[in-house]
Amino acid sequence: MAVRIHIYLLLVMAYMFAIQNIENFMCMYAFVIMHEIAHMLVALILKMNVYEIELLPVGVNAKYKGENTKLKELLISLAGPIASFLFALMFENETFKIMNFSIATFNLIPIKPFDGGKIFENILKISLNEKIANKILNILSKIILNLLLIFSILIVIFSKNYYLVILIIYMICIIKEEARNARFNAAINYLQID
Repeated sequence: MAVRIHIYLLLVMAYMFAIQNIENFMCMYAFVIMHEIAHMLVALILKMNVYEIELLPVGVNAKYKGENTKLKELLISLAGPIASFLFALMFENETFKIMNFSIATFNLIPIKPFDGGKIFENILKISLNEKIANKILNILSKIILNLLLIFSILIVIFSKNYYLVILIIYMICIIKEEARNARFNAAINYLQID
């Protein structure tokens, strides 16, 4: 299993170190890793092969392959937020409770690549066709990201904390890249001759 560290994570860590908030960031990131381990455990239980872990500024992304279904993807996506909510209930330390509750809540925002986006996508794909599900999720993702960007700018204005703006801009880049990849894959699939 390969482990990759995204360059932006190192930049975010440098920023946190510069504003003297590295301890809180590392503590939060440890809980994010625990959240991702829950995803990986469920994936392994469902006989999926976890082949890569990527450490990102917005969290950790485990990549897996195997015989995948919408139900399996839904269960894997639910595992992380459920684990984070359980961690929030387990800890007596108020800061740890807030961190885990924040991780679970933030991950349930219905935009990809977050768990909420994957959960919402799979529920839509189970009940609707894939094309309509993707269109609904893309529109919802754009609306929510724009609202988050406005919210993060307000945070910068009032508290001088740039972290959320950095994350939102990074997420916008990820969503654009995913959309490009999806269009490319659709074009390749269209051109394939069976």
